[in-house]
Amino acid sequence: MTRRSDIPYGAWPRGLGLKLAAAYRGVSPNKWLAEVDAGLWPKPETSGGRKIWDRRAIDEAWDHNVAEGKTDPFMEALNDSQA
Repeated sequence: MTRRSDIPYGAWPRGLGLKLAAAYRGVSPNKWLAEVDAGLWPKPETSGGRKIWDRRAIDEAWDHNVAEGKTDPFMEALNDSQA
């Protein structure tokens, strides 16, 4: 799996496939999909049969989730990386 730290700051593409979207969030693809299904993160767009998440929409959802107290993605990602 691609780790978030493997991609330099500012180099994340706007459209993220499943593995990159999960890495951007700091979780496994399965956990990412579960959180998308739970409504914490935006649904992907489909392009050529491939699911693509908009990085900006993920950032907006992150800000919203933290403000609403639904989840603390930063602390979860930090805890996951230390496990």
